[in-house]
Amino acid sequence: VDICNTACGYKFFAGYPKKLREACEKCGINLGSATQASEEYLPTIDYAYWWQRLRQILRDDEPYALAVRNLPDNVKLGGILAAGAMFGTYLTRCSFMHYDGRRYRLSYIVYIIGQAASGKSFILDLDDEIMQPMKAVDAGYRNEEREYKEKKERMATSSKDARAQAPARPHFPIRYVPSTISNAKLYARLQDAEDANYKEEKLHLFTLESELATALRVQTGSWAGKLDLELKSFQNEYAGVDYANDLSANGLIQVNWNQVISGTMPALRKKMRGGEITDGYITRLALWIMPDRDDEMITEVDSSELEPKPEDVATAEKLRSIVINLDNIRGVLPCYRLTHHCWEWCKQQTETALLEDDKCIHYFRKRIPLYMIRYTLPRIVMRQLDKFGPDGRLKDGEKLDITDNDLAFAELIGDYLMFISIYQWGNALIEALDNELVDNKPRKRNTKLVDLFARLPKTFTRDDLGVYYENKITISALLSRLKKAKVIKKL
Repeated sequence: VDICNTACGYKFFAGYPKKLREACEKCGINLGSATQASEEYLPTIDYAYWWQRLRQILRDDEPYALAVRNLPDNVKLGGILAAGAMFGTYLTRCSFMHYDGRRYRLSYIVYIIGQAASGKSFILDLDDEIMQPMKAVDAGYRNEEREYKEKKERMATSSKDARAQAPARPHFPIRYVPSTISNAKLYARLQDAEDANYKEEKLHLFTLESELATALRVQTGSWAGKLDLELKSFQNEYAGVDYANDLSANGLIQVNWNQVISGTMPALRKKMRGGEITDGYITRLALWIMPDRDDEMITEVDSSELEPKPEDVATAEKLRSIVINLDNIRGVLPCYRLTHHCWEWCKQQTETALLEDDKCIHYFRKRIPLYMIRYTLPRIVMRQLDKFGPDGRLKDGEKLDITDNDLAFAELIGDYLMFISIYQWGNALIEALDNELVDNKPRKRNTKLVDLFARLPKTFTRDDLGVYYENKITISALLSRLKKAKVIKKL
């Protein structure tokens, strides 16, 4: 019953299950290709659906609601994806035990994608409200770094005795970094990002970029290296370099780099060309696609209303006060009820994938639970800040209360990320997986292809190949390769 209810609930998916299509075809009913459905069944993003689910869960006074208060209702879930990455960055000293038995930290890669002037610049407002405390701390370190460089330049032109008294190079824990950072500097920032009192784990860096296209143009020479770091950052893996350059940050470095980036769809496609679609990068993204606003006209604002509203100023101050407290919290956060619920969600996705023979669900379901936890944990912690002591750890005898509402919030995050991942990458992923299966198949002396090709008439159609191959994408790939090899030609 649960599987059926879930299947009916996922009405926003396009096409039909494979077994249903096969049964209909045997009865002479052609439902079309699973990946080339008719316009009637093309998937769309039902923004009203996602807002209705979020509206039932979100409390008016919680930080997530305060952060997205000025956003249109149909964009608020996207605002939560961006705000959650910012809140989670302040919880960099925290971790949680996942249901796979490993400890994970709160890492995010968030992409807000839309047409020009579609409203995706809301991330700048969130950044100004939520990340201001981190930028203020970094400003002091950057001033010290600037003074050190100027002093070093003066000493370079001074007497020998003055040069002998040059100060040691300081290691400033600057965490808010631009996207146009070199790989060498990024390694150095990662290495220096540490708490003075707790040096056992490095802190997260944070990047906000409002123009993905700009970042891509600047990073052309080092893009492959950046992509490797982003892949490792999701699970806080280690990367390392060993260069002869004296200024190089050599050694193994844990990669902790959270990002919130906005851009257009062409820029996203250009970014994805930096690697193969099956390299796992798309499973690490929290993607939001902005709704089309071509038929909307923005509201004119009177010049007398340009000053910040008192309630907005008060809300911004409240959010900054909250994240300052988050920056002090540390330790392994106990959240078994949440992780178990995410395990149940993943188990249900597995059953659905097996029932429908859906490779997409299999591919994306494995990492989405991590995001479900990473977005829900800040919500739980921010609601119970009074349970943490001055040292940033839970007080003796205290535990985090995880409500049914929290579980519903986690499930919403999981359902949305599953939907948008398949919506954006599903067709390309299936084609790539099928091509890998064909390309990696061991070569035989007498192949099935040779035998069936001999049986085909001189002029044949796709339907003739359907007798031998069930998957229409495999047939398309096969015909493409034969045409490219000039074995056949299209009539």
